Amino acid sequence: MKKREQQNLFDLVPAIAPHIQTETVGDRCLIVFPRFRNKWMQKYLTPRHRSPLIRIRLDDNGSAVWRLIDGNRSVASIAEALTSNFSDSKDYALRIAVFINQLQRQGYIELKSVR
Repeated sequence: MKKREQQNLFDLVPAIAPHIQTETVGDRCLIVFPRFRNKWMQKYLTPRHRSPLIRIRLDDNGSAVWRLIDGNRSVASIAEALTSNFSDSKDYALRIAVFINQLQRQGYIELKSVR
């Protein structure tokens, strides 16, 4: 079995997953995705009077990070661009890395290596 090589998260480029949409409410972003990906499941398993879409509201810092995820910028360049946004925190780069890692684990973004 081939061992996966370790990559630095700051060298990876995040891109929004194809099934994810973005809405904005004021200055905050909403992550919008279908409750079920399968159309049959969506039709028959969605509770009555509920939306077939799930909306996740991001806070100000999360929205700032989300807006910069475009499939071209690396995590390091996103952290560098948000230096002024996190001026009160000295470990903001770590917070951004943890947030991006969480988005990737939940399937909202995909991380690609630049080669």
